[in-house]
Amino acid sequence: MNHGIGKPRRAVVAAVVGAAALACGIPGLAVAAEGSMDTGSSGGIFSGSADAAGSGTRDGSPNGADGAPRVVRCGQQSKSGGQAVTNTKHLMGRPGPLTFTLNYNTGTQADKIDVFYQGKFVGGSGNVKGAGSKKISVKAGTNDYVTVKVTGPVGGYWSYTLTCPA
Repeated sequence: MNHGIGKPRRAVVAAVVGAAALACGIPGLAVAAEGSMDTGSSGGIFSGSADAAGSGTRDGSPNGADGAPRVVRCGQQSKSGGQAVTNTKHLMGRPGPLTFTLNYNTGTQADKIDVFYQGKFVGGSGNVKGAGSKKISVKAGTNDYVTVKVTGPVGGYWSYTLTCPA
C-alpha cells in the first residue's frame, strides 16, 4: 500500500541526479520522474549559446550531444574529430549579404567542405586534398550564421577557418 511516500523520494532522487549531472558536466540529461528536473534538454538551463563553455558544443563532440551542429564564431578554426561527417554552425556577426574566405587543409586524404546559408548551398571546396582557400559570397538574408558540412573518411584529418566578413 502506497501512502505517498514514493513521491517525495522520486523528487529527491531527481534532484540528486540532476545536481550530479550538473556537477559532472553531463548536459542533455533529463531525469524522468514525476515533477522531474530538466538539466539540459532544449529550452533547459543549458539552452542558448552553445559555445559559451569554450568547446563549441556542450559535450565537445563535432555534432553535439543532442545532434545539433556545434557552434563556433567566424575566425575560429574547426578541426576533425575522426568522424566521417560533421556539421558546424559559424556565427558570422551579422546577416547577409556577406563575403568571407574558407581557408582549409584536408591533409593527404580528400575531404569535401560545403557551406550553406539559410538551407541553401552557397559554396565550398569540392573534393580536395591539401591546403587551399575559396572566397564565398552570401546574398541578403536574415540568418547571422552559415553552416558548414565536412565529409571525409573516418579518422581523417582536416581543419578549416571561415574569416569574419569585412
